[in-house]
Amino acid sequence: MTTQAAPSMNDLDQMPPPDIVTMVQAGKQALEAGDLDTALVKFEEVVAQFPERPEGFNNLGALYTALGQFKQAEACFSRVLAVLPENDNVRYNRGVVRIRLRDFSAAIADFEVVLATNPHDADCWNNLGVAVFLQQDFGNAREHFQRALELAPDFPNAVLNLADADLADGNRAAAIARCEEYLENFTDDEVQVKLLDLLETEIRERLASVCKWTESLLIAPATLAGLRDRIERLHRADAMLTGSMSSEPA
Repeated sequence: MTTQAAPSMNDLDQMPPPDIVTMVQAGKQALEAGDLDTALVKFEEVVAQFPERPEGFNNLGALYTALGQFKQAEACFSRVLAVLPENDNVRYNRGVVRIRLRDFSAAIADFEVVLATNPHDADCWNNLGVAVFLQQDFGNAREHFQRALELAPDFPNAVLNLADADLADGNRAAAIARCEEYLENFTDDEVQVKLLDLLETEIRERLASVCKWTESLLIAPATLAGLRDRIERLHRADAMLTGSMSSEPA
C-alpha cells in the first residue's frame, strides 16, 4: 500500500508570538541543513517553553513523523487538535501516523472527519483506502482509491493501490491493464516498475506452464527436431528469467 506522507509544518490558525517564530525558524533551518538531531532539540524547546501553543506540537509531530517515531507524532497532533479541533491538516497528519501505528479504525475516523468538510481531497481518499484495505475490506478500499483517481487522474499512488486491490482479488490481468492505461497518459517511475514486476511474474508463470507440458516432447522422434528446438529455447528463456528473478535483492 502507498500512502501520501503527512505534510510538514502546516500554518495554524493563530498568530504566534515573535519568540516562538524565531525558535521555530531555527528548527526549520536545522531541518533544511539535514541536522535532524538539532531540529528535534529546537522543536522540543518550543514545546517546553510554549506548552499552550499548538504550532510547537505541530512542528514536533511532523518531525517525529519524518523520524518514524509515530507514537510520539500521534501524541503531538492530538495535543494540537485539543486546541484546534477543526484543523483538517493536523487531523489528516494524525490519520497518516495512525496507519503507521496500525490503528486503522482510528485512522479511518480521522480521514472521514476531514472528508466530511473537504470531499475533494484526493490524498485523503487515498489514505482512507489504505486504512480500509489493511482491514482486509478490499471492495470499499477500491472505491476510495477510485474516488482519489477521479479527483486526480495523474495520481500514481491511487493507481498503485488500485493495482494492489486487484491483486488481492487474484486479478493480475486487471492490475496490468490499470497500470498500462495510466502510463498511456502519464509518466511515473513507480507505476512503470509495478507494471514491469507484474508482467515479469506473468511471463515467468506462463513459461513455467509451457515447460511443464512440453517435457515429453523433448524425447519425440527426430521428425520433431524443429519443435524440440523451440521447446529448448523456451526452457532456456525460463531458466534465464527464473535466474534474474531470484538474483534480485529482497
